[in-house]
Amino acid sequence: MSIPALSSMINSGDMPSISLSPLLDHNEQRRQKDRERYAQMTNEDKENKLKRRREAYKRKKIEDSYCISIQEKRARARVKYNSMEPEQKQAKIAQVNANRAARRNTPSEDSIALENPGYIASDMPPPLLTRPHRKPVTHGERHALIARRNESFMIRRDTRTCDSLEDPSISVQTTSDIDPPKQPSIQNTGDGEVIFDVDTDEESDMFYDQDWEEYDDMEIKEVADTIPEGSSVLDELVYSNIPQSTHMLEPVKNCEFCDAKKFEHEPKGFCCRSGQIRLANQDTPPELMRLWTSNDSDAQHFRNNIRFFNGHFSFTSLYCHLDRETTDIRNSGIYTFRAHGQMYHNIHSFGTNGSNPKHLELYFYDDDPTLEHRYRRCRPDLYEQDQQVVSTITNILRGNPYSEQFRSLGQVENLKDYRVVLNLDQWLDQRTYNAPITSEVAAVWVEGNERRKTFDKSVILQGNNNEIEGIRSYYGCYDPLSYPLFFPRGELGWHADIPKFGVNLEDVMKARRNRNNNDENPVRKYGKPDVFLTMTCNPNWEEIVRELENGQTPQDRPDLIVRVFRAKLEEMKKQLFEKSIFGTVKAYTYVVEFQKKGLPHAHFLLIMTGKYKYTCAEQYDRIISAELPDQRRYPELYTMVVKHMMHGPCGPLNHNCPCMKNRSSCKNYYPRPFNATTIQGKDSYPVYRRRDDGRTVIVRKCPLDNRWVVPYNPYLLRMFNCHINVEVCSSIKAVKYLFKYIYKGHDRASVSVNGVDNEGDIDEIRQYRDARWVTPPEALWRIYGFDLSKIHPAVLQLPLHLPNMHMVAYRGKQDIQEVLNEDGAEKSMLTAYFEANRLYKEARGILYQDFPEYYTWQTGKGKKFWQKRKIAVHQVGRIVLAHPAEGERYYLRVLLNHVTGATCYEDLRTFDGKILPSFREAAEKRGLIEADNTLDECLTEAELFRMPSSLRRLFATILVFCEPSDIRTLWNNHLEAMSEDFRRDCQCPHAVQQMVLINIRDMLQSMGKDIRSFPLPEIDELHDTTNGVPREIIEESTIKVDPEDVNLCNSLNTEQRAAYDEILAAVDHNEGAVFFVDGPGGTGKTFLYKALLATVRKQGKIAIATATSGVAASIMPGGRTAHSRFKIPLRIDDGAICSFTKQSGTAKLLQMASLIIWDEASMTKRQAVEALDNSMRDIMNKPNIPFGGKTVVFGGDFRQVLPVVRKGSRAQIVDASLRRR
Repeated sequence: MSIPALSSMINSGDMPSISLSPLLDHNEQRRQKDRERYAQMTNEDKENKLKRRREAYKRKKIEDSYCISIQEKRARARVKYNSMEPEQKQAKIAQVNANRAARRNTPSEDSIALENPGYIASDMPPPLLTRPHRKPVTHGERHALIARRNESFMIRRDTRTCDSLEDPSISVQTTSDIDPPKQPSIQNTGDGEVIFDVDTDEESDMFYDQDWEEYDDMEIKEVADTIPEGSSVLDELVYSNIPQSTHMLEPVKNCEFCDAKKFEHEPKGFCCRSGQIRLANQDTPPELMRLWTSNDSDAQHFRNNIRFFNGHFSFTSLYCHLDRETTDIRNSGIYTFRAHGQMYHNIHSFGTNGSNPKHLELYFYDDDPTLEHRYRRCRPDLYEQDQQVVSTITNILRGNPYSEQFRSLGQVENLKDYRVVLNLDQWLDQRTYNAPITSEVAAVWVEGNERRKTFDKSVILQGNNNEIEGIRSYYGCYDPLSYPLFFPRGELGWHADIPKFGVNLEDVMKARRNRNNNDENPVRKYGKPDVFLTMTCNPNWEEIVRELENGQTPQDRPDLIVRVFRAKLEEMKKQLFEKSIFGTVKAYTYVVEFQKKGLPHAHFLLIMTGKYKYTCAEQYDRIISAELPDQRRYPELYTMVVKHMMHGPCGPLNHNCPCMKNRSSCKNYYPRPFNATTIQGKDSYPVYRRRDDGRTVIVRKCPLDNRWVVPYNPYLLRMFNCHINVEVCSSIKAVKYLFKYIYKGHDRASVSVNGVDNEGDIDEIRQYRDARWVTPPEALWRIYGFDLSKIHPAVLQLPLHLPNMHMVAYRGKQDIQEVLNEDGAEKSMLTAYFEANRLYKEARGILYQDFPEYYTWQTGKGKKFWQKRKIAVHQVGRIVLAHPAEGERYYLRVLLNHVTGATCYEDLRTFDGKILPSFREAAEKRGLIEADNTLDECLTEAELFRMPSSLRRLFATILVFCEPSDIRTLWNNHLEAMSEDFRRDCQCPHAVQQMVLINIRDMLQSMGKDIRSFPLPEIDELHDTTNGVPREIIEESTIKVDPEDVNLCNSLNTEQRAAYDEILAAVDHNEGAVFFVDGPGGTGKTFLYKALLATVRKQGKIAIATATSGVAASIMPGGRTAHSRFKIPLRIDDGAICSFTKQSGTAKLLQMASLIIWDEASMTKRQAVEALDNSMRDIMNKPNIPFGGKTVVFGGDFRQVLPVVRKGSRAQIVDASLRRR
């Protein structure tokens, strides 16, 4: 068709309308379709449509009228913001973020936490420093402060305090659409009081400028009449914010899909995933339901004899090793069913062989209307009642698929030729819970006509065969065959083939290590934890008790315990992290554990912000109490403290307390001593205030006072009504032990399995088995998918790898080459970090481990990259661990921890513009590790003035503590200097080398190391005359005994002789004893020591002579200072131990020693003696015997110099002494 013809057709309108669509746009096409659709509508439809449009227009108009003020306000703010300069916009954004952070870091009114007195807010932005911060005001303080303010205001009511200055800019005319009207200014007249403040929207703002001296006076005046004598206002502040009532979970509507009961803090799809999961109710026959629930006579008889009837209709028989002694009533009195080993459910082959049918054979004759085969098994004394119930159950089980199969064999001839095959591998649709049909559960064959592979797993029963087949508990047919009254339709029970996702033991241990490392990482970023809190479930919470049925106890409903505790735990987190009861929390971690008795408990570790770091006793007393409260003033709190926070009693009052197991005293050190004030702990928990105020309470028939109170926070205890132990742990140095405690893992039980084989031998390996203890609450907690632990901020593990050695995840069936060719396979977090440094200039000043704080890791669709964070979300990075033995990978980690801005691996190896060949050399050049050449120079310098023995000790020290990379080169370079003394006596180079190696081996052994772990030449056994005996033992054994010292025993006086005989008696009988020889100077103490040492050594035994001072040690033969011999640390505190290991030569020497003498013990601190005592108990494996059962003799004179305590008071010096009375 030509173009003119087409044009004429369009103008004339002869062309069909559909041909116009290619010439119209999309909107015009839609409008045309709407017109056509409207033309086809009826008049009624048109009126309804117009009506709906009018109603929608009215609703829109009303909604717009409500939102016009908000929209106008937002529009003004946008116009004002857009008119700002870029610098002003940045300042505005910074100010808004700072204000949000300030509000987030402000505790709630319920918090009475005291700020850190030593905190300096120098790192805060200026706007926050100039802005008056709101002070949290407790309920008890508010009324007194308001009364004080009103009184002051009434006094100054008629006084002119300010002048109003007229502002000419104010006008009654309409103001600008952008700028708000200006307020008149307030000028202070200089009277020293600020009566009004601009920002008084919140109630707590009115007290931020209050003089805190007046606040203290006011508090004292308010509670002066009720404070006990001898206490102060600060003593009662810990009770000032106690809530009025205990926290109760808010009622929550039942699930709208499955009508399940829900508790607060449970997610929306917790029960059925918002209707996605539907469990069909088990179809119980009405007649069987009547037997289970009604009060009819036959139903009551059925329930009272339920075991008899289940056994009567069971397809299987119960088998076990029965203890016949307890079943004989004549001998045992009360019938007791006692089984040895495992219990089995067996199924017998059929065929009566002239005997009465039993078990599954009874079903063959169920079609007989008389049911005589079943009535014969009824009990004579209860025949009529049994007969009625048996008849009812037989009719109920006619629809059972197993019953149908067995009834089909009732009329056949030659029963022995038949085979019954039971299906052991059933797969039913559990979503609809279909009842199985007959062909699914069993099949009947006639011999010679077998249908092979009818079922994948099966049990074949044969006629007139005495074989017994076991039905295991992991078979799907186990439940319906063993308990037909519970599964009358033959429904499938639990089976081992239910789909599940499991992990192996290696994955579990790896995940546990990663979790422990992640949770300790915030310590590196934010410091040590400040608060340690433990919360234990209370099974008598009202939310649990009111859901119990009649006759139930909380132990019967572990699901309630778990769900209510989890809801309470969420509320606890809200109190700690949102309301900031203890102050603002910077980071935290918590773990949920389960006691062997089943109750869950949670451990919290809180790291506070610098403003609320706990550093002094005044802060501790604000949040922790270790005393019984006043029963008259706080009756509810008093009851909770007595119920939940009293330890024991234990010790002499109760030796059966769990904390006394295998101990002579409480492992938790209760009762604690009275203490007038709280004392700061030194590498331990604080010593809390426990005043002797006369308050006592009877617990388990024992009077207890403040010494037995477990530290608690009154606010949390009153709110949650359960055991909540709160401790300040900021003074503990070994933080890793806190994390080790809360991550100690699940409970375990050592089970004793006693058994003797046919030959009478006992398998000692299998005698004890270490088993995991899983309680019902723990099982349900894991089934519900509740968090077992959590850490904030989240930790992102950052991979560490050498070039082209990163890990790539793929499925087992994928081709390796295809995996490598995928997009993004060549990238990792580390290589993407290099790329981010190339793209973003601001990223070049951030370390790899700090990168997750400012950038977020993005993956998907073959892309892997770091994207700058748009929202300030706290996240901490952790580079995976690397051991120094890994070489270059370890040094790469060292560089990443110190070098910023690297865009590739070569940048990390670059120093002073030169690319170095290895990461180790780069780390050495940067001074991050000590280079081997410095160690070589150290040995070379020492050769000029050190003896060969000192050089060998220096070489051993370098091996242990300096981790040189090329040990063999150091050995070759300095062997000649280290062997000078040996070469004088021996000219054989090999023998000299062996002497040096043996001497270095002994030194390494004393340091707890093995020479075989270092790349040194092997020791030839021909040159090793010690046969592996530690050097320390050889040195002590080779001490020569002076003949004059042997005869000293004949010159002892009466008192010396008495001590000499008693000490030697303890040594000869190996009884172990502790003696102290006391006497002024010149009374013959050293004379006695020499006699003892000579006598013991003459007998071939080892006697160790030590003293506190070097002078005193030099007087005794073979004497050394105690710190040198016992490896006592120079700085020592309570509970310390010596620095030798259990496998070291020093430990073996002490194990073989018969006598230990320590002279001038009165001059040493008691902690040093206690350290030796703790170590001796450990190496001798005798934790309850002083010094591990060794004979130890102390000597000294307390009349002379006592231990030196720098700037210590008299009480501190006495406390440090070995004798404190």
